[in-house]
Amino acid sequence: FDTAGNNRTGFPQEIPLNSFAVPSISDIDNNGFPEILIGGENTFAMFNKNGDVFKPSNELTDPDSSFIASGIIALNIDDDDEKEILGNMSRNRFCVWDNVNFNDFELNRNYDISFGSRSLNYPLISDFSSSGIDAFIPSNNGTIYKTGITATQVDIDAEIWQVEYANLQRTASILTPSDEPPENGNKVFNKAQTYFYPNPLSTTFNKAINYHSQIPAETIILRIETYQDVEVEIKLFDIAANIIYQNTSSCEAGFNNKINIDASDMSSGVYFAILSAKGKVVKLKFAIEK
Repeated sequence: FDTAGNNRTGFPQEIPLNSFAVPSISDIDNNGFPEILIGGENTFAMFNKNGDVFKPSNELTDPDSSFIASGIIALNIDDDDEKEILGNMSRNRFCVWDNVNFNDFELNRNYDISFGSRSLNYPLISDFSSSGIDAFIPSNNGTIYKTGITATQVDIDAEIWQVEYANLQRTASILTPSDEPPENGNKVFNKAQTYFYPNPLSTTFNKAINYHSQIPAETIILRIETYQDVEVEIKLFDIAANIIYQNTSSCEAGFNNKINIDASDMSSGVYFAILSAKGKVVKLKFAIEK
């Protein structure tokens, strides 16, 4: 908008990606006019003062279906007079896009790098140490990660800060570095972390509580955590053993995989779920109160 509250020429514009991230502003091309930067789950977009939009040609694979990303910032981290793009993308991935030939961005070959906890915060960049420029990633649970800008995944495991700050959940913990998911033999499901919520789904809580995305009313969420990368077959039954829902979900080991289920057409009562993958089965139940 201009100072009078009217749309500027070229706006409004549709954002060409899924994002709940807060925009940032930076003069990327050093022409005296700032660009608007919007980070998404696996890429980013830039808008200039005329409403023209630019996106990098390459994107991250396997985006998160909940569109979770913290946004991006622009900094010149290699003293070449061109600003690079840094951001925390979906699936806990910290990324750096190199600015090649003035605003033709390419993902740096050392990235993306995954952390053990999700972050919806912008990375904080500092060069206070003699080792060079570092990125500090404050995660949602209070754990702070530190990595050199040119780090690799091996470097991340050596540099992780094993402390928590400002943990409002009062659940102190120490994160053990690991390149691999937990070893649990032939186990498939982490049963303690596989459940429905809210349960029961009632008129009081007619909307699942999800801090990371907007969920339609009368939606119940199935959370699945697995020890292996598997395809999970999901079947829901009513009390009369009729199948009312059937789907298959790709679940990544160690991740909080969520499936939103529309319960608007389900009547009050008790329902049952059978989850199966690689010959293993988990049985759950949930209730609906309307």
